[in-house]
Amino acid sequence: MDKDRFWREPTDPLRVEITEEEKSKLKEMSHLEWEGGPTIGGFLRQRREEIGLSQGHIAARICHLGRAVRQPDVSRWEGGSRLPPANALWYLFTALELRAFERLCALELLARESK
Repeated sequence: MDKDRFWREPTDPLRVEITEEEKSKLKEMSHLEWEGGPTIGGFLRQRREEIGLSQGHIAARICHLGRAVRQPDVSRWEGGSRLPPANALWYLFTALELRAFERLCALELLARESK
């Protein structure tokens, strides 16, 4: 199997600078609406689909980064039956290539759902 078919080095997920376009996107997203509703699962699914990877590929990326995760775990997080554990968030956000402002939005959704 060709590793490059599903593995790409993630772009710099800790990029701090926010462009004007991203700032306006943040203002538009103040209500936190994504496909699938304003849930962390909907957000994760939409982002995974945007970068064109399967749940299995996301799990493989997370494993490559050093955290044991299987495809069913990713499915549960996206489906809403479980929230991602706090000690897996960095790995998940890195695998999904989330930039700083997207990570903040995801954390806001997690905070709302875990109440």
